[in-house]
Amino acid sequence: MPTPRRANRPRLLLAAAGLLLLGACAPQPAPVETRTPLPDGFSDTGDAPRPDDWWQAFDDPALDELITRALNDRPSLRATWARLAQAHAVAGRTAADRWPSLSGTGEASRRQTGELRGDDSNDRARSGTGGSFTNDNVSENYSLGLSASYELDLWGRVDAQADAARLDAQATRQELNAAALSLTGEVADTWYQLLAQRARLDLLKRQLDTNRTVERVVEVRVLQGQAGLADLLRQRELIQQTQQQIDAARGEVQLLENELTVLLGRAPRTGALPDGRNLPQGPALPRTGVPADLIARRPDVQEALLRVQAADKRVAAAIAERFPRIDLTSSLTTAATAPADLFTSWTSNLAAQLSVPLFDAGQRKAEVDRSQAVVAERLAQFEDTALTALQEVEDALTRIDQQGRRVERLNRQIELARQSVARLRSRYVNANVDFLDVLDALTRVQNLERELIEARRQRLAARVALARALAGDIDPPRPTGEAFEVLAPVQTPDSGQAAAKDEETDT
Repeated sequence: MPTPRRANRPRLLLAAAGLLLLGACAPQPAPVETRTPLPDGFSDTGDAPRPDDWWQAFDDPALDELITRALNDRPSLRATWARLAQAHAVAGRTAADRWPSLSGTGEASRRQTGELRGDDSNDRARSGTGGSFTNDNVSENYSLGLSASYELDLWGRVDAQADAARLDAQATRQELNAAALSLTGEVADTWYQLLAQRARLDLLKRQLDTNRTVERVVEVRVLQGQAGLADLLRQRELIQQTQQQIDAARGEVQLLENELTVLLGRAPRTGALPDGRNLPQGPALPRTGVPADLIARRPDVQEALLRVQAADKRVAAAIAERFPRIDLTSSLTTAATAPADLFTSWTSNLAAQLSVPLFDAGQRKAEVDRSQAVVAERLAQFEDTALTALQEVEDALTRIDQQGRRVERLNRQIELARQSVARLRSRYVNANVDFLDVLDALTRVQNLERELIEARRQRLAARVALARALAGDIDPPRPTGEAFEVLAPVQTPDSGQAAAKDEETDT
């Protein structure tokens, strides 16, 4: 006749087999699909290569130095590094749920019982003095134990939560790459704005010298009675306008220097900046590639995709939460009345606990619905980010073409306007033309010269925007400090590798 313990074993095995079969039938979230159509190519392309660090294509040592300083010292980038450290810690904590937990206990106690003996209990109570025990009974107990617990992840809930946290950490790494990429673009834009403003200031000073030279010519003609006083007053008014523009340009230079210094992680008016004053031509048009490659390369797009995949894993976890849960617990304890007798006898315990959701008023179903809505939200954000990335490339190509044509037209206009000024000044000296014609032509030349500097800056800004829009991951230096030591190198897979990993997990 079988013992009761052996008789129960077939029932336990049948129950466990039934639960495993239910696990195989557990529903999985729907695969993530996008509806964003991608064009075959961009509207224009070039032959220049794209370096890993996009700013190196500009061959500007001053820009290289500024970007290196910004990537090392910008506080906002360190804040993103700190968020990455948090995501790493959360991923490690969540992944630990895949393993059993083990804890140890120890206890030592001493108990003494007996009767209190003394001369007079009332006297002892009044005096506060005690007596002594009689019929003493002393007992000591010592115990050591280990306990373990483990959840059988039949439905993949723990795995899904761990995968979601891992994907969140990878997404945060891509967020860091996107923030670093954005910072490099801000530094380049601000640096070239500063160069343009310095060039404008130098131009205004040269124009002021020209205006003063014209003033002396007009003044001589007034003294000779060959020109009216109104001509001299008009020229002096132009000089005052130029001086006002010089003051405004000096203020803009200081504001841009303050902005650039803060981007480098320094207080305004502290730290030296490179003393450049000339705008470079900028690199040639690079190979733009195909949109699909851009989507796989851009860190902001990859971050959005990883957020979709993490949300999809949380749908799987929410679905698994609606199914039964099995927890295994075990303990091993040794106890004795003397320390020397420990480890001579042991007590072990092994238990399995099954918890089945029976009624929760739709709470778990609502969580599944919420998680699925989050996936839809993240998917829409991914599509929007991808479309914005394509738009940034096309907008930059359009501006490069537009500003290039504008610079060419302005150069031709300036050449013609300068010829006109030279002829009018010659005729004015010979009293063959009114001074207003000379003044109008001179003002037009000076306005065109200032407009040319701005057009060249905008063309350079468009080249910066294109290089940044086509760039992929950059590797900003990790900050020093205890908070960042938890960071191990995060290998962020491309979309194909991530999809393969997700397919293996779902299987």
